[in-house]
Amino acid sequence: MQRAIDETWKNITWKEKVTKRKRLIPIIPKSSEFKRNLRNYLLGDWNFCAHYADSAIKQAYSTKVLEKKLLEGKKGENEASR
Repeated sequence: MQRAIDETWKNITWKEKVTKRKRLIPIIPKSSEFKRNLRNYLLGDWNFCAHYADSAIKQAYSTKVLEKKLLEGKKGENEASR
């Protein structure tokens, strides 16, 4: 699951949204092509059944781990720019 989260994290794009202040909004890739490529990547050196890779992808998208990583990454960018 960690590899699925890491690969998804690497492919997030950030969209700038301007209201009263500038904000960066994460766009998480959800296309079937991305998920298919992620599945093939996970199965590359996987000795178990494909449904384990499918489960890892599903959990990576449904878990709060990705959201937490997004928030921590955003906080780290703000601190680094100071």
